[in-house]
Amino acid sequence: MFNWKVRILPSDEDSFEYKATFSLSERFGQGPFSEHQVLEPKYLYGQGDLAVFLEDLGAGSGAIGVLLDELNDRPNAEITVEIGDEALELLWAGQSRPF
Repeated sequence: MFNWKVRILPSDEDSFEYKATFSLSERFGQGPFSEHQVLEPKYLYGQGDLAVFLEDLGAGSGAIGVLLDELNDRPNAEITVEIGDEALELLWAGQSRPF
C-alpha cells in the first residue's frame, strides 16, 4: 500500500471551496523520495464535504481535525492517507490517464 499525499487547495472552480490533489511518494533506488501527481483533482463544496471525503478515503478523525484547523489559518494544507483498494477504485473511476 502506498502513502498518498492529499493537498487541499483553494478551488479554481466558482462553485467549490476546495480542490484536493493526489500524489504518491516513492523512493527510486538509493536516491531521494520523488513525488508525482497521479489522479485528477477532486472538487469539494466546504469543510463538511471535505471531512466526509477524507474519512471515506481512510483518514482518521484526529488527522482530519488538524487539517481543518490548518485550513482556518491558511489557504492550503495537506494530509497523508493510506487509501484502500475500494476507495482507490472510486477515485480512479473516470480518470483520463493511467497510473
